[in-house]
Amino acid sequence: MDARLSASVSPPLSLAPQLPTPSSTTMPLPPEATYSSKEELYRAIQAFAIQHHYAFTIGRSNKTITRKTVRKTVIDIYNYP
Repeated sequence: MDARLSASVSPPLSLAPQLPTPSSTTMPLPPEATYSSKEELYRAIQAFAIQHHYAFTIGRSNKTITRKTVRKTVIDIYNYP
C-alpha cells in the first residue's frame, strides 16, 4: 500500500497587537480661517474635530511674566457608543 501524507503549515499567528495605520488615526488640518473671538474659534474647531471623531479641550491656561496667556490644548479621540 502506497500512502502519501501531505501537510501544510500555516505561518504562526502574531500575538502582537496590531497598531493602527497613521492614516486611520490622524486628523486632517482644519481649513484656514480668521475668527473674531476665541469662542468662535473654539466652536469652529470643535465642529471640525467632531467630524473626524476628535474633540479639543483646553487642558490648562497660564499667565506668563509678561502677562501673555498660554493655553495648553488637549486633543481627545472618541468613539460612538
